[in-house]
Amino acid sequence: MIPQPEIGQPYNPRGYFHFLMVPDPVAGYKKLKQLDKLAYGKLAEYLGHKMNCFPGQRRLAEDLGVSATLINASLKRLEKEGLIRKIAPEGIDRLKHKTCRYELLWHPILQEELARTPRIAPSITPAFGESEPRRLAKQNPIVIDPEERDSEERDSGTKSQLSPGQIQIKIAHRKMRERRAMTVLENHKEAMATKKKSYDWRLTPKLKKLICARFDSGYSVDDLKKAAINLSKDPWHRGVSKGKKEWIHPTLLYRDDDHVDEWLNAKEGKGIKRSYIPATETRNHPLPEVMDMNDDKAVARLMKRMGGRR
Repeated sequence: MIPQPEIGQPYNPRGYFHFLMVPDPVAGYKKLKQLDKLAYGKLAEYLGHKMNCFPGQRRLAEDLGVSATLINASLKRLEKEGLIRKIAPEGIDRLKHKTCRYELLWHPILQEELARTPRIAPSITPAFGESEPRRLAKQNPIVIDPEERDSEERDSGTKSQLSPGQIQIKIAHRKMRERRAMTVLENHKEAMATKKKSYDWRLTPKLKKLICARFDSGYSVDDLKKAAINLSKDPWHRGVSKGKKEWIHPTLLYRDDDHVDEWLNAKEGKGIKRSYIPATETRNHPLPEVMDMNDDKAVARLMKRMGGRR
């Protein structure tokens, strides 16, 4: 474990925290506001080694300590200046309420800066230190199984471009994500504290894919643990309803970013207030699925719509 400095002592943040990666030409671009540059740096952080990322606007707003309205305006300015491209979900992704994807675009200001100060080709190692998969691969050399190598080559679509070292790093990265996903599952099981044996608490491929997708969206293990704790304190999900059925399986919570955001931002210890009303004559009087019965105005509007009937 890295030694923690005492309060008030000087320290170097490298090795302790992640950083916003704002290129020098973007940081000095006068047509952007300060929040625009921070949003650009946050997108670059979520990007990692990929070509696109998909953090939600509420997630970006929480990371930067501003409102979602300001983040939305910053993203629009970045898109107008030609620094990013926003890709809206289509088809089945739109029905699943998935977030938009963002791509960082090569810009003339980047071209000018590169022409003035030529740089070497970018490395896959982050600038702030050695990545954890690479460090694990060096500390614990893995004997590559031929079948595992074949599977890695099939995933990459080539057989000649992957060196044994690259395959070793990919295997270490996969094992690290699997350990993190298992930690999330154990935290979820501990938060629910249910004694029912009907739940399948195994880390299935589907569940691991969902949890890893939340990692790619920028959620940490602690974020998912907090969301699970808030979900466990909601009466309706714990079976306090007419059907007395619990809705606490991890696939329901980690299926998309919206559900994680909903429970991550819920007030701790209270969950989300839900009061369910029997749907009488729903064809002529469509009722909301969820309504807060403490809201007098909402109840009055509902009674007026139903003609005074309860």
